[in-house]
Amino acid sequence: MKGYEIGFDGFRVPEDGLLGGMRGQGFKQLMQTFEGARIQTASRAVGVAWRAFELAWRYAGERKQFRKPIVEFPRVGDKLAMMMAETAMAR
Repeated sequence: MKGYEIGFDGFRVPEDGLLGGMRGQGFKQLMQTFEGARIQTASRAVGVAWRAFELAWRYAGERKQFRKPIVEFPRVGDKLAMMMAETAMAR
């Protein structure tokens, strides 16, 4: 998500053009908007992490090395276990 800065120094706006309807409450209203956006961003991140785990798990079960799936190797299995645990905790 990109952010941009815009300024209107000295630009007069009629009272009926005031966003939010209350003078001096702009920062508070912005922070309330961010509160909802943070929840959405976190939810999206957990969804992406879970999908990444699913794909990694499937790959580790299908990919073979020395005639056995790589998920059976401790280093791979441990990484997948940690990935699942961290994703569950984040959720």
